Amino acid sequence: MERMYKLLAHKFLMYKRLGIFLQVTIFLSILFRAISVVYGDNSTFDEGRVLAKLTAEVIVREGAAPVFSGGSGTEDDPYIITTPEQLNEVRNYLSSCFELGVDLDLDCEPFNTGGGWMPIGTEEEPFTGRMDGNGYLISNLYIQRTTNNYKHIGLFGYAENAVFKGIQLKNVKISGYYYVGGLVGHNVTGIINECCSTGSITGLGYCVGGLIGFNDAGSQINNSYSRCNLEGIGSSSGGLAGKNDGLITNSYATGNVTGKSAGGLVWENNGNVYNCYAAGFVSATSKEEGGLAGSKSSSGTTYSSYWDKDTTGQSISPGGGTPLTTAAMKRRDSFKGWDFTGAWRIIDGETYPYLWWQPGTGIF
Repeated sequence: MERMYKLLAHKFLMYKRLGIFLQVTIFLSILFRAISVVYGDNSTFDEGRVLAKLTAEVIVREGAAPVFSGGSGTEDDPYIITTPEQLNEVRNYLSSCFELGVDLDLDCEPFNTGGGWMPIGTEEEPFTGRMDGNGYLISNLYIQRTTNNYKHIGLFGYAENAVFKGIQLKNVKISGYYYVGGLVGHNVTGIINECCSTGSITGLGYCVGGLIGFNDAGSQINNSYSRCNLEGIGSSSGGLAGKNDGLITNSYATGNVTGKSAGGLVWENNGNVYNCYAAGFVSATSKEEGGLAGSKSSSGTTYSSYWDKDTTGQSISPGGGTPLTTAAMKRRDSFKGWDFTGAWRIIDGETYPYLWWQPGTGIF
């Protein structure tokens, strides 16, 4: 109900602003007409009429973009998205701020035919704005772009200095080449918080992840998870991120990860991983694999992070982490230093840790 009131308020403000400014332009027209009558100067009236008309046109343009359901695109007054077509329009406002107003189902034309959804943002024209999912679901994202070495594949392709919050992707079906992820293919100095993905993802090249393909240096993934099943035909596939050069905190992955090289949470960790875990089955044809992280550089660090050695089928994790049995993974006291009153929740003996913002016991 609160979200509905918020959406109605946005629409009210948009129309209220427009109404006020139209009243101003009418007043200006009357004022300049009066001046022209008193002083006998028709040019003053004509100039005033033109000014009033231009003012009205500017106000209409600067109000909520007609393609959205409200807002003005600023951080304090984001554009409100209520249809798949409006979500698609984000690509024409790459530096603006957005917020979902309802659940969206992308299983509709033209987004479920041919190559499916065209990722938002490219290396030449990246998404640099903010997107708040507001706790709503985006379901049935479909992408089939594996020819001609397609890269930067996901709901967003290439994002730079962007902020993503509360975006929940359900039942994605994505196939791409390089830098493939459910939410973002390539995250450059951006922040991802309280986001998640479920479904299936296939990558023919490198950097394939359930949520992010490549979490680049200076980027963050916080309080997020993926349950996507991954197949990395090329190399470097990770349950949450294919490659991490940034920071990952309080996050997890439980999808199965298979391919040439694989890691339960990430394949290659050149950054920092804190308070994370992985529990999906992991298998690599090259045997370059790990329960939590398949590989890391000398600069990569892993702190208080774990993998389920029973469900992953992995006894090693070259990229760091601590192995636990399934039974131990369902006990609060196994996770040293974790905050189970703030970031995490768990039902001892029944569930793996899940994030505070997840409903119920961590299911959509």
